[in-house]
This record gives sequence, C-alpha cells and structure tokens, in this order.
Amino acid sequence: MLFMPRVRLLAKDRRVLIVDAAFALLAASGFEGLRTRDVALAAKINSATLHHYFPTKEDLVAAIAERLAERFTTEHAPPLRGKGARTALRQQFADVTYYCEHQPELIAVYRELAVRALRDQPTRVLVGRVDERWRDSVEAIMRLGKNEGIFRSDLEPAAAANLVVAALWGAVAFRRIAPTTFKRMCDELESGFR
Repeated sequence: MLFMPRVRLLAKDRRVLIVDAAFALLAASGFEGLRTRDVALAAKINSATLHHYFPTKEDLVAAIAERLAERFTTEHAPPLRGKGARTALRQQFADVTYYCEHQPELIAVYRELAVRALRDQPTRVLVGRVDERWRDSVEAIMRLGKNEGIFRSDLEPAAAANLVVAALWGAVAFRRIAPTTFKRMCDELESGFR
C-alpha cells in the first residue's frame, strides 16, 4: 500500500519530463522538429512509454500548451514596486521584456502554437485558452484602473485589454525591437488610457 503513492509520483514526474522535453524541442526546432521519437530520446524513455502517457501527438501538443499557460502564469519579471492598475499594467510590459530576454523559449513555443493555430482547429482552441487567460488578466487591470480613476471613465476594459495584448504580441513578433523603442511604445499605449 505504501508503494502506490510513490508509483503515482514517479508517473507524474515522467509525464512532466516528457512535456518539458517536447517543450524544449518545439522551442528549438518548431513543429517540423517535434517528432515523438526525438521527444522520447530527449526524455530518456522509449517511444512506447511516451505513447502510454500521450497516445497521440495532439495529446502531447495539448500538454505543451497547458505547460505554456502554466509558465506564463507562474514566471514573471521581478515585481514592480507599487500597487494598483498602473503598476499592474507596467508589470505586464515588464513581463513581456522578461520573456523576450530571459525566457525566449516561452515566446518561441507561443509563436509556434499561434502559427499552427491558423490552420489547425484543435491548436486554435488551445492557443485561444492561453490568449483568453492573458486577455482576462489585462481586462481586470483595465477595469481596476477605471475604478481607481487613473484610466479614462469612458474606457471599455475589454477593448482596451484586446489592444494591450495585440500591441504586446505585435512587439514580440518584431522579435528584436529595441528596449527603448519598446519602452516608448508601452508609454504611448498607457497614455492612451488616461
């Protein structure tokens, strides 16, 4: 009886190991380089074990998308000082800079999933969930700023959130946008809400 929890923990660890290996391969080589045999090799398991945890490549892609969402939720730039909507919005800007500079694999995987989503319905749903979490968190910031009186009283939080997410994702798509240019873009974006 004491052996069962250990087996479950090892199974969970193995699943995480597989997803992390697939995540790294997708970041480095794109979908063209995401072959299950390479994932198994990177995870130091055999293909049968991989298929035990992820019967299809779509199951593995879904796990990668969930891991991406989890990392975006838990990994951030160092927290900015201050409270309220202005600080929270600036934290979003800082997080994008942090991902580009220190966690480029997150951006690479997001980009790969977003491109695949254009032609693959199941991936579109997965990316939609990641986008929705991000958009919802920015919408909450916009609503807070409106309630605090630091953003315009006629601000539409949902539309403003879509604008912020689109602008930040667009900046990431430029890849090598200069830090000063990015900062000026964020300042302009923020000033439009006042």
